[in-house]
Amino acid sequence: AVTAALLDAGRVAAAIGHGSALLAGAALLATLPASGTTRLCCGLALALWPVTGWLALRVALDARLFATLDADEASFTRFDACLPALGLYPSQPGPRPLPLRCRGALRLWRSLLAVAGVQFALVLVAALARH
Repeated sequence: AVTAALLDAGRVAAAIGHGSALLAGAALLATLPASGTTRLCCGLALALWPVTGWLALRVALDARLFATLDADEASFTRFDACLPALGLYPSQPGPRPLPLRCRGALRLWRSLLAVAGVQFALVLVAALARH
């Protein structure tokens, strides 16, 4: 439940990353960036947008799974059995204990926070470089 709650908070980081990319894209389209630094920062923030989207999707999926599935091994074993049938995993994954699953999900969450933070910082640097 704690992992699910933390992962759910990733929506805020995703919104920051998406908003930063939209600001960067709008600035590039409006030809507002005057300096090379501003153009570079806006371009990098926009280039990171697909990464933010992918990580946000994975974190949201994990948050839903941790909130929905029972915390017992049998529940996750049944879930793992469905992955190859849905084409989401090439073969039957091996047994993974719940703490290992939590660590993996939180690693994705931290990656989302980092990428969204970099995007926000790039847009901030671009804005400061304009003045």
